[in-house]
Amino acid sequence: YSLLVILLVIHELGHLSVARLLHVKLRKIVLYPFGAQLTFMPAKVFSMLCVTSGGPIATLLLLLLCLQYNWQHLLQFQLLLLIFNGLPIWPLDGGKILFYSLKLLHPKILYEQYITFSFILAITLCVTTLIVQAPLFFLLSSFVLLLESYQSFRARKYVQALDSVFIYRKPS
Repeated sequence: YSLLVILLVIHELGHLSVARLLHVKLRKIVLYPFGAQLTFMPAKVFSMLCVTSGGPIATLLLLLLCLQYNWQHLLQFQLLLLIFNGLPIWPLDGGKILFYSLKLLHPKILYEQYITFSFILAITLCVTTLIVQAPLFFLLSSFVLLLESYQSFRARKYVQALDSVFIYRKPS
């Protein structure tokens, strides 16, 4: 477990490093038994895409280091983190990267619609882990993800309104 926490800290430092480079301010940090969630102040879409990508890039670099030195035990944790966190469900990095990429390609995409889609995927993941009787770690992780996704779903209209005020206001 302590090894997993260290890997998660390195992952989160990847996000923080890119945020610092791009001058994106941190709003809050929430620590969970199976991970962490960083929330940043609203910023331009490209900056948020880069900040979100910082964590998976740090994980990928550590994964390559594990391959280089043949650290099998560490390699399994890194692969697990990279695959689970890459799922296209908000607030996982995969979900945020997909949303920000779509937002860059189609600026009119609505956060509200994307969060609804993501919540449906989280429900599907949770039900799937129950049906296939996944290990306890996956069950708990998918349940925590479902709760986080539900909170985002409930706040979707407010977040979209808040982001539009912060991102599109004219500097005084």
